[in-house]
This record gives sequence, C-alpha cells and structure tokens, in this order.
Amino acid sequence: MTAPPKGSDPNNISQKKVKQHPQPKRGTSRNSIPAPTGDFALPPPTPEYYEQDGLRKVKPYMFTYHSWAKERWQGRTLIDIYSEFRDRTQEYYEWAIESGIIVVNNRKATPNQIIQNGDLISNVAHRHEPPVVAGPVKIIYDGRLPGNDGKTLVVEKPGSMPIHSTGRYNFNTLLEILKYDYDLPMVHTSNRLDRLTSGVMICSLTVAASKELGAWFGGQRETGVKKEYVARCVGEFPKATVVCEEPLLTLDRQVGINVVHPDGRESKTIFERMSYDEKSYTSVVLCRPITGRTHQIRVHLQYLGHPIANDPIYQNSSAWGESRGKGGVYAAESRRLRGELFMSSEQEKQRTSRDGYTNVKEGEEGIDRKQHDLELTEGAERAIRALRGVRDEADGWARDRDQEGLEMARKYQEQVGEAVELSKTTEEGDEESEEGGFCRKCFTPLIPDPKPEQLFIWLHAMRYTTTEWDWKSDLPYWAEPTYEVPLSSILS
Repeated sequence: MTAPPKGSDPNNISQKKVKQHPQPKRGTSRNSIPAPTGDFALPPPTPEYYEQDGLRKVKPYMFTYHSWAKERWQGRTLIDIYSEFRDRTQEYYEWAIESGIIVVNNRKATPNQIIQNGDLISNVAHRHEPPVVAGPVKIIYDGRLPGNDGKTLVVEKPGSMPIHSTGRYNFNTLLEILKYDYDLPMVHTSNRLDRLTSGVMICSLTVAASKELGAWFGGQRETGVKKEYVARCVGEFPKATVVCEEPLLTLDRQVGINVVHPDGRESKTIFERMSYDEKSYTSVVLCRPITGRTHQIRVHLQYLGHPIANDPIYQNSSAWGESRGKGGVYAAESRRLRGELFMSSEQEKQRTSRDGYTNVKEGEEGIDRKQHDLELTEGAERAIRALRGVRDEADGWARDRDQEGLEMARKYQEQVGEAVELSKTTEEGDEESEEGGFCRKCFTPLIPDPKPEQLFIWLHAMRYTTTEWDWKSDLPYWAEPTYEVPLSSILS
C-alpha cells in the first residue's frame, strides 16, 4: 500500500466530531490516481527566515496539503468537510474547489463531490506564517559538546512559538527553528508547553533518548518529574501556600478552552507567592503542578481569582464576566445531566441549523454542541462566543475580509482564464507584495504585525527535576521584583 504523502491538514479536522453519514459503497484505487501537475507537483519548500521589528518571520511560500480520506470523511461532500475549517469562509472554499486550488485524486472536483474510501484530497496554498519573537533559541545544555551525554538537548523556548507544526505554523516552530539554526538532523521534545508559554524544553537527539525521556514524562518512573513554573497574576496573592485540587474538563475543543468542572479529570497545583507589586496590582507566583492537565496552571489561577495578568483567554472580562471566571462558570449555575441541551425547548425552536452549527440569531455564529462533552451553562456559552474571536485573532485569521479578497481573485481569474496556478499569479520575486492589505499572489487578507510583547503570556516553565537530572532556567525578566509592569499589558 502506498504511504501517505508528505503534508498534513493544518486544522486537524480528522480529530473533530462531525455528523454521521452512510459509508460509501465503493472506493478509489490508489493506483488509479494520476500524478500531480502544476502547483501540486512543486517540491517541498525550505524556510527563508528573516527578522524585522523584533519578530522572526518566514517569507511566504507555496505548500501543498495532502490527506487520504479518513473514515469519518467518507460519504460527505467536499465542501461539507472544508466548512469545518475556521481560517477562511465557506465562500472561499467553494471558489477554491471550483478554481482547482482544492482537488480530489489530482483531478478538478466540485463542491458537492462525495468523498470515497481511498480518495486523496489536496489543497495548494500560498502559506503566510504568523511571526514569532525574534532571536535565537537559548541552549541550556548541549549534549553534542565534548564531555556531554551525546543524547540530550535542553533549551529555553520563547513564548510565542508552538513546538510542532500546527494551524498556520509550519517553519516558525521550536523544532524547525532548532533544526535550522543549529543544524540538527533530528530533535524530539518530551515535555509540552503552550505556544504562549515560555520555558525549559528537554529534547532528545536520538530515538533511544526519546524513549528514556518519554518514560519520565509519561509517568512510567516511580518518582516522575517535578515541575516548577513562575507566573505573574492579577491581584495580591495570599502569602500562605495555596493548594488547588479542582478537576478540569475541556469546555470547547475547537477553541481549546478548559474549565473547572465536577466531572473533570483530577488535577492539583500548589502555589506560593514570590513577590507582590502594589503599583500594578500583580503578584509573581511559584506554581508546582502535581498533575499535567492542559492549561492547568492558567485555569486554576483563574478559578482562584488571580488569572495571569496578560492571558488573552483566561483573563478576559468579555468572556468570563466581571469576575473573570473566579469560582468557575459551573459553580453557581444549575446543572443538568450530561448530553441534555441547556436551552429550553421553546428557545430551541427559534434556532436554525446550518452545517451542523446551531445559530442563535441571524449574523451570530452558533455553538456546535457536538464539540462539547458537557451541558453548556449561560456563562459557558458566553465564554465560547467571546473567545472564538480572540482565538481567530491570535491565529491570524481574517475571515471578515475574505469576501473582498475573493472579488480580487475573481477579477484576476477573468483576466487570465479559468485555470488558476498560485505560483504564477505574480512575477517572480513579487510574492511578498500586497495591495490594499491583500497578498497579490493568493489574495489572502493580511493583518498588521503584532508587537513582540503581545505574543506571549507571563507563564514560564522554570525547572524540571528527577532523581537523575535537574534542568532549570533563570527567572524571566518580567518575574523580577524590580520589573516595572506596563499597565497597558494587563488585560481587562
């Protein structure tokens, strides 16, 4: 059987829950798929990094996503699959299919084409990656140096960059930057950090070392790994040690929100205040997570009423109300049995459904209840709606301007004919040019560059310890007692 081609779906749609469809009666033989042509036959790209205004950037490049039809895609229309993506509008995807930018089995498709078992879905894109904070990744320990172990690499990840390729990030990731800057043929990470979080990353340079570190972080060693983080949070944190053992559950997988919930997974974090700044009304807190749940420190601090001061998700009054989520969105509201809809039947009658989404009112994107494992309280729904825009902005989506870009693309299409090859839409060397805030090559809406300090939160993984090793970094500058906190950085 032919191995899947290189490239992956940036939105990871295979992991989402979707409507159930009948399985197709026939399949596509992979041997019958013709060879790719045009943009789809371009060689894999290589990154061209450059720095500007404190940001590391990647020059836009042509990239083709390939994916064999997953089981849950089969029997669905092509446009139905792409309607789940959040980066562009459904109108864009319809145009891209009709224009041959999205193809099936290397042949032009239609929006209503039914995807069969064995189909190859390909999407060519002029890829614009978001910037990350400039500067080299600091190496704490390099196992390649004489006298060292030859298998371990310990680095300090800057906040702003993801570890692996995800969403719009491909080359502007920790692993790709390490390979490029330090000429590393192979590097694996063992611990996980959010894109917005900085701190110590323990990497392996060999397969054997990766298995050893995996045993530590996977809980296969009796003693395990002890972790220490530092955070700057809102308010005057108590002087006494605070232990938070509230269970955590994912509220929304699409946006990536977690909350305290009685049905959640067991979680425990120990907090100790390190310093307090009366002028900014913020505290620096040492955080020792005993368990390792997603966003555990961020959610526990929010629950305690001391969210990280510049956290765009959990320190957001528009999403969580004036309390900013203190006490949780499920603590003071009535609960129903899992699976039961929160809204009354009378309210539900006023809703309309499209593409699996429940729309509350015209012009307002609804909540897809298949994306949730629990009933939604009023506070939970409010948080999801508000944070969708925050997440889209952070990821660099600009769907609200998509229609204008489509008009530009259609005008170009009328000039050159029906066929569209993104690699030939501008003269060579002109791929970075823009017109009215749009890329002249692919008509993607462009967004202004953020400031470097907008790309990370005040949360830093400072130390990882076992009975065999102890890796740590210096205290980040924003956690120093003498640091003057810019009041403009504290989110409301």
